[in-house]
Amino acid sequence: MRGKRKMISGTLQEVFTPRTIAVIGASREPTKLGHVILMNLIEGGFKGKIFAINPRTKEILGLRSYSRIEEVSSYIDMAIVVVPAAFVPKVVEDCGKKGVKAAIVISAGFREIGSKGEDFEQETLREARRWGIRIMGPNCLGIINASKSLDATISRVVDPKKLRIGSIAFVSQSGALGASLYSWAQTRGIGFDKLVSLGNMCDIDESEVLEYLATDAGTKVISMYIEGVRDGRKFVETAKKVSLSKPIVIMKIGRSVGGAKAARSHTGTLSGSDSIYEGAFKQCGAIRAGDTAEMFDFAKAFATQPLPRGKKIVVVTNAGGPGVAATDVCDEVGLELAELDKGMRERIGGLVPSFASVTNPVDTTPQVSPKVHGDVLKILLSSKGIDGAISVVIGSRPRAFAQAVINAHTGLPVRYNKPVLLCWIADKSAEDMLKELEEKGVPVYETPERAVKSMGALKKYEGFLKKHSSLVHLKC
Repeated sequence: MRGKRKMISGTLQEVFTPRTIAVIGASREPTKLGHVILMNLIEGGFKGKIFAINPRTKEILGLRSYSRIEEVSSYIDMAIVVVPAAFVPKVVEDCGKKGVKAAIVISAGFREIGSKGEDFEQETLREARRWGIRIMGPNCLGIINASKSLDATISRVVDPKKLRIGSIAFVSQSGALGASLYSWAQTRGIGFDKLVSLGNMCDIDESEVLEYLATDAGTKVISMYIEGVRDGRKFVETAKKVSLSKPIVIMKIGRSVGGAKAARSHTGTLSGSDSIYEGAFKQCGAIRAGDTAEMFDFAKAFATQPLPRGKKIVVVTNAGGPGVAATDVCDEVGLELAELDKGMRERIGGLVPSFASVTNPVDTTPQVSPKVHGDVLKILLSSKGIDGAISVVIGSRPRAFAQAVINAHTGLPVRYNKPVLLCWIADKSAEDMLKELEEKGVPVYETPERAVKSMGALKKYEGFLKKHSSLVHLKC
């Protein structure tokens, strides 16, 4: 881990909400990254001014091209740098002379390749500190801030014209993975408003990004993909402070010896002992996801659901097997199936066939319509002894059945102030309806196990807040 850094004057505000951007290394060649990032900025609808910097041409994508940044008469908030690593220190110096306070360095060829690249990185950092410029990267994909119509990335998988404003911020040390997952979430109706590719973190690190997102009004939950952290003590202190107001979901890779070695060659990050990271995450209240699927599962639950007040949940299914599968996972994640009293069982029994199970898990049977399934959920959620519900529905045909599933589950968490997670096992004909549910704030899971684990994540975070309730109140 590196020593403490001297603070410099630029801010992350200029990275996430710039008014003017200069793309240094902009290109007319569609295959070049300098072309891709300029196109993404334009097609994303960025409302500020964009300046293309390239000495070999006069115009790129309809914009005047300047030979050097000093030729631009306007003030520039942020520069995006897409030139070979050896030229980056001089570019940063030019930015400093121009008064630029933030730069995203897309270029690779720094610490991740060894000692020669390390020299370039240190020289870049010295120039940044000299001129008071904050650096995101190098060796990063860039950032997205959908609420500001800002796609400042070199991604070819995210459609800049279809950025979906949401409440999840995704911070990733892998730019390509971050963009792929961000794009997938957008197509599923999940609003990942911000994407932050950290790269080598020569200056701005994960802790500073956490601090920024903690104060960002548009961010409700922070999801992170990390290979390692630069300053462990700083990260734990920052994450614990942030966790008191916003949940942090972390996928930490490099658990094995081989994985740690791969992380080192990817971004030059020292991965460290996984057991140490596990303990650190528990201490600071971060919720660890075992894989990318869990990271998304947990994030969308936090983004859309109230926290359970306790660990008593109910499982409602229209088929017995998935109910048993859900029950098995409850024990693993610290949840308990609530006992249903006689009055509740009688009320449910009046809605379902005589051969249905009215104990927990409740099996309404396939004969029951989605509307009745929803009525059963309402009876259960109205009980003070139940803290949340897992709903499992199998089937999506005919179309009217699928629409009834949507109607039955929309609005339940808000009405009862309890989390309701839906596992809907549907065929491809219902994909647009799954997206509709996600857009309406109803998280949909492919298996009952994933739904239960997500409920467990909500409960785990609620337990952290309860344990530190005095600090939460002080913070408020």
